[in-house]
Order: sequence, then C-alpha cells, then structure tokens
Amino acid sequence: LRPPTLTDLKKASGVFISSTSRWVMRVHDVVLGDLLLLSKCNDSKGCEDESFSTSFHYPNCQTTENIRMWVLEDVESHSTPIDQDI
Repeated sequence: LRPPTLTDLKKASGVFISSTSRWVMRVHDVVLGDLLLLSKCNDSKGCEDESFSTSFHYPNCQTTENIRMWVLEDVESHSTPIDQDI
C-alpha cells in the first residue's frame, strides 16, 4: 500500500478523503493548479506534457460510495446511543 501520486489521478475512478472526524468524504473535483509547477508533473517530461490535465472530475463512483457506506455502518454498529433526556 502506498499513497496516491499525481499520475494515479489519471486512472482513478473515484477519490475520497478519510479521517476520524469525516470518516469517508467523496471528492468530485481535484484541481491541481500550482501543484503541478511545484512537483514538475512527477515525471521527466515536466509540465510541458500535454497529456497531464490540471483538473479531474470524478462522477459518483460506486466503489467510493460502498466504502463510505461500509464505514458509516461500522461506526454506527459500534456506537452507543446517548440519552437525550439529560
């Protein structure tokens, strides 16, 4: 397992952010902007490579949605209700 790279964005069918507070949050758009200049596009061709886009759109990805729902269900199954009459 490794962190995703800029090149992985080309092939990805879905993107999400995971954290302890947001669990799994879908990402629909990734805009790289100046990040490309800083990273030199992560390859030997540099930012002159026309095949590398500066933004990516990810429509609703079923795999990402399945992961989001699985995490939500797991959190709910391990949660304890708090008495609201207090």
